[in-house]
Amino acid sequence: MATFPFTAIAAFASAALIIGYAGPTSYAAMSVVITLSQLVPYADLGVGAGVINAVSTARPGDDSGRRAAASAVRLLLLSGAAIVIIGVAVAALVGWPSVLSLDDQNLAGLPEAILGVILLIGVTVPLGIGQRILTGLFLNPTAIAISAVGPMLGLIGTASIVGAGLPPVFLVFPPVLGSAAAALIASMLAFRRISFRAADVFRVKSFGSPGLLRIGLWYLLLSIASASAFQSGRLVLAHTSSLEILAQFAITMQVYSPVWSFFAAGGTALWPIFSRRRMQNRASSPLFFRMTVIFASAGVLCAACLVALGPWVAAVLSQGTIDTGRLVFLACGILIVAQSFQLVQGVFLTSQRGIRHQALWSLPLAVTVIPLALVWSVPAGAAAPFIAAATGVTLFQIVPNFIRIRRQGARSNESD
Repeated sequence: MATFPFTAIAAFASAALIIGYAGPTSYAAMSVVITLSQLVPYADLGVGAGVINAVSTARPGDDSGRRAAASAVRLLLLSGAAIVIIGVAVAALVGWPSVLSLDDQNLAGLPEAILGVILLIGVTVPLGIGQRILTGLFLNPTAIAISAVGPMLGLIGTASIVGAGLPPVFLVFPPVLGSAAAALIASMLAFRRISFRAADVFRVKSFGSPGLLRIGLWYLLLSIASASAFQSGRLVLAHTSSLEILAQFAITMQVYSPVWSFFAAGGTALWPIFSRRRMQNRASSPLFFRMTVIFASAGVLCAACLVALGPWVAAVLSQGTIDTGRLVFLACGILIVAQSFQLVQGVFLTSQRGIRHQALWSLPLAVTVIPLALVWSVPAGAAAPFIAAATGVTLFQIVPNFIRIRRQGARSNESD
């Protein structure tokens, strides 16, 4: 958690550099491209959930974690290859600027830059398993510290491009390359801790984990639906609103992202704890309810700070070129409150049945959030995606999860 100030400052400074160098409208357009890199965690085919559970419940001398990692890397190599193939095909047949509604941008080299980002994403996907392994090893603080490398390297890259006077379109690459570097470091450390070797990927019989996809497929469905609901805001506004509205949303997301990553990091640390308690048949009621109160209270406090300080931060970052107002930060704060309340529920319900429950409810979440954002984008502007997401989280995550946990008696011994 000590890395939060550094990641936040790095993210804010990068945004300020981009806006000052390329202007608010180009910043808005580039933020749409950079958003593609945020889909990397959702491209792991859901196997990350199985890896966390396998590693966290492995006994001394048990190589189940190593087998799960080998199976995961095997699958993620295929996922990465598929992303590369699809990226090239779309670039050749349709053009990514058309897909992202960026045809009217005058950024030279934008189509090539988008394709380059997608190719980097494809390469990065298999490396994403490292942070899952570290989480399963109860090394989430280490994983958080390593993840902070990404924004800081991104800031260095952004400053270098601005200092060298390179074309603005190059600014889409530093955040992606920074994330790739952080994923590589995490994977190298994680693989060493579980004695994983590259050759294990090709030893299918010795290092296979046939049950990995049983939970993985449900988690994949949950990931895809969640990505559709929470990462579609920029795309919705790119198709329905002006670049000024898109810039307001982008600068608000620049504030939201490090704040939410702080909550997510803390919540993820609870996953292996609940998983191990489930295996040991131990009750988790006190821990679950205590953590829910703590996270929800922190969310309310954070929301108040966003409403009070958000517009001022946005004005500073944009050097006065983007006027957000308080409505968008109020909507952002409401989403933070809803997500912080739901977060502990999400990491508690991580047995196969729990993730299946969450996955099934994620379908109406995705189906509802995107249309709501489209409808509300006209009257609410940049606040629409946040309001739509908060509504979806409340109706299709908090309520059904609460009912299930009440029926379950808030015990962590739910069998798979």
